[in-house]
Amino acid sequence: MTRNYTFKTILVIISVVIGFQSCEKEFATVTASGIVDTTTVNFKNTYSKFIIRTKNQKLNPIQSNNMPVGLIGKFNNQEFGSYNAEFLSQLRPSQFNPTFAENLDSLTIEKVVLSIPYFSRNIETLETEEIVYELDSVFGNKDSSSDYKSFNLNVFESNYFIRDYDPNADEPNVNQKYYSNKSNGVNPINQSELEKNLLLEVNNFSPDPSEIQLFYEDTDSIIERLSPRMYFEFEDLDYWRTKIIEKQGSSELSNSNNFNDYFRGLYLNVSEDNSDGSLTIFDPNQANITIYYNVKDIDDETSESITTNKTYTLSFSGNRINFFNNTLSLPVNNDESIHISGTEGSIGILELFDEELTQHPNDDTMDDVSVDVEELMTKDILINEANIIIQKTGSNAFEPHRVFIYDLENNTVLSDYNLDVSASNNPRTSITNHLSTLITDTINGEIRHFYKFRITNHIKNIIKKDAKNVKIGLTVSADVNLEANGIIYEALDQDFPEKIPLSSNIYPKALILGGNDVNELSDNVFLEIFYTEQK
Repeated sequence: MTRNYTFKTILVIISVVIGFQSCEKEFATVTASGIVDTTTVNFKNTYSKFIIRTKNQKLNPIQSNNMPVGLIGKFNNQEFGSYNAEFLSQLRPSQFNPTFAENLDSLTIEKVVLSIPYFSRNIETLETEEIVYELDSVFGNKDSSSDYKSFNLNVFESNYFIRDYDPNADEPNVNQKYYSNKSNGVNPINQSELEKNLLLEVNNFSPDPSEIQLFYEDTDSIIERLSPRMYFEFEDLDYWRTKIIEKQGSSELSNSNNFNDYFRGLYLNVSEDNSDGSLTIFDPNQANITIYYNVKDIDDETSESITTNKTYTLSFSGNRINFFNNTLSLPVNNDESIHISGTEGSIGILELFDEELTQHPNDDTMDDVSVDVEELMTKDILINEANIIIQKTGSNAFEPHRVFIYDLENNTVLSDYNLDVSASNNPRTSITNHLSTLITDTINGEIRHFYKFRITNHIKNIIKKDAKNVKIGLTVSADVNLEANGIIYEALDQDFPEKIPLSSNIYPKALILGGNDVNELSDNVFLEIFYTEQK
């Protein structure tokens, strides 16, 4: 027991010594007039607040192909407006060159099912073995805890060919990009091409958290229990027999290229109605169409009929595109508050420090800097911590769990993102040192709700290493981990910002925060810096 305590004490002493050595080295290197006698320096801790100016930026159509999740449905946010998401996907057969039956006359299709599982959680198992689920990533107004509002869903065979590569690119093998406004960035996608054949029409559909129970025919015995999902049976079985089964032995089912040209995709359309609706985020890798069929053969020895049950699956693989048709009420030329919304919504733009510029204090060949930055550069300081503080001023039923900031000019995360040791697989608790969750605190007797973004290393780079004071983007976020490799999704025909975080693309939530549209210090949004300086 004593030995362990002694070891910990030694570690603390070593850490303190190293800390003082680091401070002394820092001050010795930043002094403009020469080497500081570190044995005689006295320090004081200082706290300063700096101006942040903000803007709202409505987004043009955004790149929306091959995202890791799919969105389908519609819902109405009373504060922001309506969100509408449709989905187009190529299909991939579970087997190429299939042999369904030696004699197709002996084959009977029993049913064809479209299955799109929800993200859900198992919260209880009843005595009847039924599992009680809670749905995740379903958005919309509810009549109760489980009764989501409805929308109209149509499923079409699409005749639009989704390309792998862009034929107009300057270089070969450049992936084709598609955008949320039903275009490839150059040409629109014709609606009539998307709606080649109506395969399924579901009116007043609403998500249901109940498990799906499959029964033996004409019995009460359960064959299988499935997690909650969109689960629809197609009525026209002849269509699937002609489209798939009778193509046995043909080139159409021989490889993926031939199949993609033959059956170009499935289009999930959300038709207009007056309901508030619901919108679902789902994993397209788990979605499929399954053809259930049986084949009757004659046993050579007994001459008896044998029935074999089989399945053939078409998965949502290959190229996939989401289309958004939102009608959002976002502020125009009003930056007193920040309105951020996902799925082709809006972002906030933050500009740090006083907008008045002055000559760089260390090198007159470099770009001018903010007068605030110049003042900090000329001081002998050690920056301990720097935070962006943004007050939450609005309230609506569909607010995000997380908010994300990034380097808007270089389309990258800030350096503090990669230094955050709190990174984890849980999107609600990952990288919380850099990107805090909503904080509630009592300040001067008043309850405040705010976000704190720690950007200590980013500010150090500006003050100590002459890094550019870039504009910072502010967005809603479904998963802050998704941006680890940079901001890669484009905004169409929009010079600034050029790219949008994926985690904002896939998240139909919105938030109102305090803004500041003047070059004055505001309690709504500001930069705070804690630093140590010489007395």
